[in-house]
Amino acid sequence: MIGERIALVLVDDDEQILVIVSQYLSFSGFDVHTFNNPLTALEFIREHQPRVVISDVRMEPINGFEFSKQINGLPSPPQVILMTGYYQREFEALAEASGVAKILEKPVRGDDLVQIVRQLIYP
Repeated sequence: MIGERIALVLVDDDEQILVIVSQYLSFSGFDVHTFNNPLTALEFIREHQPRVVISDVRMEPINGFEFSKQINGLPSPPQVILMTGYYQREFEALAEASGVAKILEKPVRGDDLVQIVRQLIYP
C-alpha cells in the first residue's frame, strides 16, 4: 500500500536507547514498536509479523542470539539486526548461526541504521 509505514520492532533493556533509536526510526518513516524484554517482543512479533527486528545482544532473560534463533523459527521470520556495545570477534559466527542479517557495534549512527534497514526491506 502506498504510504504505508513499515513495521519494525526495537528491543533493548536500556530505556535511553529505546527512546533515541525509536524516535530516529520513526522520524525516518518507520512504524516502531519498542520492548525492553525479548520474550514480550517475541509474542508481538508472532502476532504482528514486522519486517525487521532490531535488538541488543546483552539482555535478560535471553540474549540477542537466542532471541534471533527463536524469531527465525517462526513461519515468516523478519530480518534481524543485532546491536552491541561489547563487540567480540566470535559474534560474527554466532550471528550467522542465529540467522542474524547484520550485527552492528554501538554506537550506531542513525543514518547508517536507517540505510541498513532499507537495504534489508528493499534488497
